[in-house]
Amino acid sequence: MDKIKQQIIELLEFPAFKMQGQLQLDDCPHSGFYNANDEQCADCFQGVECLFVGNTESISSCQKKAFDRLISQLKIGIDYIDVNLQPNHRSRRRCYCENCSWLERANATLITAEKLVK
Repeated sequence: MDKIKQQIIELLEFPAFKMQGQLQLDDCPHSGFYNANDEQCADCFQGVECLFVGNTESISSCQKKAFDRLISQLKIGIDYIDVNLQPNHRSRRRCYCENCSWLERANATLITAEKLVK
């Protein structure tokens, strides 16, 4: 399980990097660090992204997370990358771009990880 956990942690870096690059932080009082106690964060359209980036900020914090929580984070990352694909990437069997290649690896890892927790 340690090997698959490490794979998930490594995979989480890609969507976190993508999300971080798209965050609009000009008006954010927390500089993109989600604060569950702040009503402004709860109402913010970027709340999921800030929370995800904050949860994957350091590998050492990921190492301490429960396996099922890492699986949940991976699912969010997969959804995020998938939703942000351009329409011409919908046929990923013929696409080898960075996003589609990551999705292929992430989905394969997710299948393996979910078998381990059953």
